[in-house]
Amino acid sequence: MTDDVLPELLKLVCDEFEKSYAANGIVKQVQKKLEDKSATYADAYEYAYEVGCMLSDALTKHVTNELLPNGTMYYNIAQRLLQKTLGTNYKLVSELAVSVQKVLNRKAGLTLAALKPDIDQDKVDGLIERLSKGDFENDKFVMGSPIANFTQSVVDDTIAKNVEFHASAGLHPKIVRRYAGNGCKWCANLAGTYDYPVKQEIYRRHDNCRCIVEYFPEDGRGVQNAHTKGWRNESKVERERIRKSKGDNGFRRKDSIQTAAEAEARALGYNPIPTSKAVESLRKEARIWQKDLEDEEIRSINKYTYNGTDDDGKKLFFKINEFLEGRYFPKDEREKEIILRNAGFINEGISKFKLKDDIIVYRNDKLPQELNQRLNKFLSTSTMPKAVIGKVPNVAIIVPRGSNGGYVELIADEAYRKQREFLINSGADLELVKKEAGLYIYKLR
Repeated sequence: MTDDVLPELLKLVCDEFEKSYAANGIVKQVQKKLEDKSATYADAYEYAYEVGCMLSDALTKHVTNELLPNGTMYYNIAQRLLQKTLGTNYKLVSELAVSVQKVLNRKAGLTLAALKPDIDQDKVDGLIERLSKGDFENDKFVMGSPIANFTQSVVDDTIAKNVEFHASAGLHPKIVRRYAGNGCKWCANLAGTYDYPVKQEIYRRHDNCRCIVEYFPEDGRGVQNAHTKGWRNESKVERERIRKSKGDNGFRRKDSIQTAAEAEARALGYNPIPTSKAVESLRKEARIWQKDLEDEEIRSINKYTYNGTDDDGKKLFFKINEFLEGRYFPKDEREKEIILRNAGFINEGISKFKLKDDIIVYRNDKLPQELNQRLNKFLSTSTMPKAVIGKVPNVAIIVPRGSNGGYVELIADEAYRKQREFLINSGADLELVKKEAGLYIYKLR
C-alpha cells in the first residue's frame, strides 16, 4: 500500500518543479550570465536558493496527509521521494556551479579542471530520517527551508572541493564568507576573508541561512610563499612537540625499517597488507583505476615518472614539485602553463584511485624531518623497501586504506616501473609517529 502512492507523488512534485523551473526569471538570468562568462559564485547561490525553494514549494503543495497512506510518511516513501528530488537538485546546482568555476578559472588564466563534489548522502539520509519520524504534521517542516539549505550547500561543497584542489596545485586560495544580515551572531562572527586552509565551519549554514561563500581564483604565488613559510614554522613547533612526547620510544637502529614500520602500524590499529602481496594487490586495483583515467591524466603521470631532463638540465617532476612549493620560477608563461596543467592532471588522476587496504611505502629522503607537515608537492614512494631507487630507505609511511595516493607502476615510464611506485598526491598531510637513528616512520592522515 505504501508503495502505490509514490509514482503519483513523484509525478505531481516533478511536474510542478519542472513547470516552475522553466518559468523562473532568476534561473534564466543566471544562465544568461553563464553564457556571457560573467557568472560568479554569488549567482550560483542565488540559482541554488531558487531551485531549492521551487522544490520545497512543490513538495509542500503535493505531499499532504490526504495523499499519504494513513496520513503517514513511511520511510520507504520518504527515501525514494527525497533521493529522487534532491538528486535532481544536486545535479542541476553542481553542474551550474562547476560551470561557474570554469569561468573563474579562465578569467584567472588557469587551465586547471573544475571539479564537481559528490552528493552529500549523509545530508540526504538525515532529511529522510527527519521526514519519516512518524508524525507527519510535526515533521513536514523538513520539506521547507531544509530543502533550500541542502540545495545551497551543493555550492558550498563545490567551492570547498575546488579550493582544496587549487591549494594542492600550488595556488593560495582566499575565501570570503559574506554575512546576509539576518541577525544571526554565529553567521556574523564567521563573516570575513580567509587564507587557505580554512576551518570546515566556514562552509556551513543553518536553516534559512542566506550567507554566501565567494572564491575568485588567482595565481597568487607571491602570497603563497609567505603563507607557506608561516605554515612551515608552525609544523616545526609541532615536530618538536612530537619529538619530546616520544622520549626514548623510538625503534632500534638494528631493526629493519620494514619490521619497525609494520609493528608501528599494528600498534596504531592498522592492518597493512604484507609487502610480499602488496604489489600484486595494488596492480589489480591499478588496472581498474586506469580505466577511469582520462588520456591527459595518464600522459601527465607518465611524464612525471620519467627521469629525463629538459634542455636546462632539470627534470619535469623536479620542476613541478619545486614550483608547487614556491622554489622554482618558470622561464616563461608557456612553461608555467605546462607545469600547472600537468600538476592538475596528475592531482585529478591520483584522486580517482581507491586504495582498498592499508599499506606501507618507503623512500629515501635527504630531509626526512621536513615531511612532518601538509605537503604542497607530490611524493614518490616504493611499495617495497628494496625497490627504492639506488638507496636504502630512511622513511616509511603508513598509508591507510582510502588515502589520497595512486599505484602508478602500470602507467609509469617503462624504465622506472621496477620502482613499484605509489605516488602520494599533493596536499597530503604526514604525521611523524616514530623516529630514531636517522630512520623515520610517518602516517598519512
